[in-house]
Amino acid sequence: MLKITASILLGLILTQPVLSATPRTALVIGNAAYQDGPLSAPVRDARALAKVLRKLGFHVIEKFNLDRRGMTNAIRAFGRQLRERPGVGLFYFSGHGLQEGGINYLIPIGASESLKEAYDLPYETVSVDYVLKAMTQVSNAVNLVFLDACRTPPSFVKSWAKGQAIPPGMAKQSDVPGSLIAYAAAPGKPALDGKKGKNSPYVKQLLKWIQAPNLSIADALTEVRMAVIKATHGQQQPQYSNALNEKFSFSGRHDLPTPPVDEPVKISCPECPQLLRTCQR
Repeated sequence: MLKITASILLGLILTQPVLSATPRTALVIGNAAYQDGPLSAPVRDARALAKVLRKLGFHVIEKFNLDRRGMTNAIRAFGRQLRERPGVGLFYFSGHGLQEGGINYLIPIGASESLKEAYDLPYETVSVDYVLKAMTQVSNAVNLVFLDACRTPPSFVKSWAKGQAIPPGMAKQSDVPGSLIAYAAAPGKPALDGKKGKNSPYVKQLLKWIQAPNLSIADALTEVRMAVIKATHGQQQPQYSNALNEKFSFSGRHDLPTPPVDEPVKISCPECPQLLRTCQR
């Protein structure tokens, strides 16, 4: 019979990625088929990310090219699953987005037909605040939001701006306790779709670094930022805002509680000084 010593067994365990038993649920949306301003990367990026998240223990709701009703229905279903399986929630959106008055809006498919004025935004798009409320009104330990919607606004948005400059990309969200919000580009700056048929520069690095074992999410996103800056020659600079209350790692031991440190054993042997000296060596 093959015998494995305790030290060898411990070594094998410590070298394997350890995923938390905490439930992990993700909603991944890729919107690309816009009538005005179609995009090449979002569906491909969303599919690639969904595949990796499943490997990392997530139950993934995967949706593509949704109109507003489809987006809100998917977010509601996501919120219900988080309520039933609280733990780690992740939301990823790739597509067109814009900011107005410091509020971030995700643009559904078909918005060019209904979005005529700035005051239509709350009714014809989906705000990031709406997503955050769906995630934070349950007892989730960790909420992760990835906004890969930092593209130049499509021409139909510019038409109702009446010559006013609309900043590209997303505005910086206010911190939400227990949440991390990651941006594919710096606030107010556009992200790149990348080469045709390939993942965008941001998602290419995100796929790589979230699978790195024993790397905290903060360290993973720092590596993503540095790699994207290098790959785009400084044109795109991802950022994130971290207000998590717990440690988290996609692949590794960082989401496990730190074991307590054992106190040193004190030996008292007043009647035997020689024995005491021997024990203290």
